[in-house]
Amino acid sequence: MQAVRLGIIGCGIAANDLHLPAILKLRDKFTVTCVCNRTEPKAKAFAAGLGVPYVLDPAELLARDDVDAVDIALPVELNLRTTAAALAAGKHVFVEKPIALDAAQASSMVALAAAHPDLACLVAENYRYKESFRRLKALMDSGSIGRPYMAQWTCLQKIDVDNKYVQTPWRRNHRYEGGFLTDGGVHNVAALRIMFGNLTCRGAVVRSVNPALGRTDSLQFMFDSESGVAGVFTECFSAAGASEGKLLILGSEGSLSCENDSITVRRPGRPDSVEAFPGDDGYVAEFEDFYRAVREGSVPLSDFSEGRKDLESILGALEAAAR
Repeated sequence: MQAVRLGIIGCGIAANDLHLPAILKLRDKFTVTCVCNRTEPKAKAFAAGLGVPYVLDPAELLARDDVDAVDIALPVELNLRTTAAALAAGKHVFVEKPIALDAAQASSMVALAAAHPDLACLVAENYRYKESFRRLKALMDSGSIGRPYMAQWTCLQKIDVDNKYVQTPWRRNHRYEGGFLTDGGVHNVAALRIMFGNLTCRGAVVRSVNPALGRTDSLQFMFDSESGVAGVFTECFSAAGASEGKLLILGSEGSLSCENDSITVRRPGRPDSVEAFPGDDGYVAEFEDFYRAVREGSVPLSDFSEGRKDLESILGALEAAAR
């Protein structure tokens, strides 16, 4: 099948560090034909590395006949406006998460996708494509630990003010609720929903430890799920002296843990079973899914409806914490 001619709108961290390496591994599926950034130095440098033209106005890129689809990697508050313009121009859309600024805009994104059924619309949620989380679900479904009943996911790290993400003004001075908690938390919510189904918030608390990171930087979120598993998700970005990223799932006959892309199955009286998924970041897989959606008309795994549910779950926890 013919390669998708891709325009990239936004030449910042996500485009450079996350999307472009995946796109370059799929040269048979994607050809970047033009890039866009509002500031010329970034646009010029990004374009030079690819040997393609650049523009400073998204409207110019969307008007090009050599662009079939766009990769939108902009500040969250620009997702709705840019997606609407792209779909109106007849372009397929791959847009960076979170899907939108708030729940209302997320619903508008879903409505836009429904109004353009001939165009592929995918939210760049790479956790939805990580093999490790799908393997965890398969292990639970196979009865490897009996009946799963409780989960605990603890994500602790300390982000310093010189971190490149903190230095991005739209993240530090965020217009979307939750800031880093939302930006990072939608990843975890997507994975939890893969494994346990939709989540219902049963309580939450937030704290602000380092105001330089935004209005809040620490969250504990208690949830029930439609599969019957209850859990706690803890996300702290100012954890001094602590670093952890471990998911633990308890079952009636054993446990599953996932840490550093490695899954361990533990059952009484039996040796531990370990499976590793090195380099399992999901970025190549999500672009492959986008390609299939564009060229074959398949429904993306991470469509706009899924992106909305991810955002609504994390926003629901933040709202519960504010009550």
